Amino acid sequence: MKKAGIPDLAAGGLARIMRRRPLPTRIMTVLDSEVIAEMIVEDVLTDWPQTAEVFNRHNMACVGCPVAPFYSVAEAVAVYSLSLEEFMAELQQAISGEKV
Repeated sequence: MKKAGIPDLAAGGLARIMRRRPLPTRIMTVLDSEVIAEMIVEDVLTDWPQTAEVFNRHNMACVGCPVAPFYSVAEAVAVYSLSLEEFMAELQQAISGEKV
């Protein structure tokens, strides 16, 4: 039985809560790179708007793309036949505020 004001976790309520939780801007570590690679493109762009420059530099249509809410960064990189390792290094630089 659902109580008033409590999201229905069985219906994806927890996923929606966790997906919209803002992530802190910080210098990324190697392990964080793996986590970010599995994040949804739209979430990366929302949490770190400066990463749009990296996507655009690689001629990726991810910024404003209607399927950005459904693809992970790793999936998008694969679609564009890019090196995941190199792309993630550039994303990390953008996230940490370094000039790319």
